[in-house]
Amino acid sequence: NTFTRTGYTFLGWSTDPETTSATYTNGQSVSNLTSEDGGVVNLYAVWKINTYTVSVVVNNGTTSPATRTVNYNTNATFTLNPNTGYESPTVSCTNSQKASISGTTLTISNVTSNTTCTVTYKPTTYTITYNLGGGSVTGNPSSYTVESNAITLKNPSKTGYTFTGWTGSNGSTAQTTVTIPKGSTGNKSYTANYRANTYEVKYNSNGGSGTMSNSSHTYGVSKALSSNTFTRTGYTFLGWSTDPE
Repeated sequence: NTFTRTGYTFLGWSTDPETTSATYTNGQSVSNLTSEDGGVVNLYAVWKINTYTVSVVVNNGTTSPATRTVNYNTNATFTLNPNTGYESPTVSCTNSQKASISGTTLTISNVTSNTTCTVTYKPTTYTITYNLGGGSVTGNPSSYTVESNAITLKNPSKTGYTFTGWTGSNGSTAQTTVTIPKGSTGNKSYTANYRANTYEVKYNSNGGSGTMSNSSHTYGVSKALSSNTFTRTGYTFLGWSTDPE
């Protein structure tokens, strides 16, 4: 046989044009074609459609099945199962085979050879937002992925206040140490909590006499100083100063 048929393999000859690869016996001979002098006998080539193996390798996920056998010029479909925290897959196949992904379905179109396709999922990027409540901090990231190393938040500072901890994605109880472990997923949000500093004012008679109790004051809260009860002979009290001179 010198005939060729793309996508098919020649099995042999048959005198019956309806013979198929399913009804053909491999290696059968064609004999006693005719006893008529000068007779014409038509022989029909029997073809079997080629089958090809399509394999799929998934980075950051799995597929079912992993391998499929299909006939020449037909499609092979696979169901993809990405791991949590991954999205936006890309696919490339050997032999320049065309492939596409729709949702979780991978389709390799019009297969014409044994093919291996590789699907790669990239990590999903999640956001980290902060409500600093008037404070400031540097070095905290604004995003992360499931592949990021563990992130321990840096704590903010705020003039006149003491940081008491973060609340939000870590829970409603303020924590001064918050870590996002490697392998975490989902957007995160954190709120900084503070306590206003309190200060003790000590009163010095600065040459006068008498005693006065200390007074307590809170940052940012207006509060009058204690009334002077010191006395100094020959002097009139003018007011308070933080400078003894």
